[in-house]
Amino acid sequence: MSTEPILSDDPVQTLLAERVGYLFSKLHHRWANESMTVLREAGLGLSGLHLAALTVVDSAAPMSQQALGEYLKKDRTSMVAIVDELEQEGLVERGRNAADRRAYALEVTAKGRRWLARARPLLGAAEERLLSALDPSEREVLVGLLQRVLLSAPPE
Repeated sequence: MSTEPILSDDPVQTLLAERVGYLFSKLHHRWANESMTVLREAGLGLSGLHLAALTVVDSAAPMSQQALGEYLKKDRTSMVAIVDELEQEGLVERGRNAADRRAYALEVTAKGRRWLARARPLLGAAEERLLSALDPSEREVLVGLLQRVLLSAPPE
């Protein structure tokens, strides 16, 4: 994980730190690295994105890869790679969709449910550390603002 300061005496860094896109990018990078590190150190591997995909499939299965991609706002190629990785780890199974024999129906395996049970609290604790500079009411405001921005954005 990068330890470079976001805010500093450097005027260029100060200008960047005023840009929302730059701040989102830095936060995303920090979270992606932290989620992978936490999962790897626990012997679980994969990433926060895999957790999101597995969580969606667990709550809405059986579902198609296309539907999963729509939920996660990921293109078809990215979804194939993510599902391939989940399947290689034995966390999901691809079966034929009864309604559309050309499509796969994804379902979480028993191993996948155990993985989720271990990964969720680890990533929850990592998220707490990530947001430790904010008190609970500030976190609530942050989440509400991010949801409002994302929900009001035009479709991708």
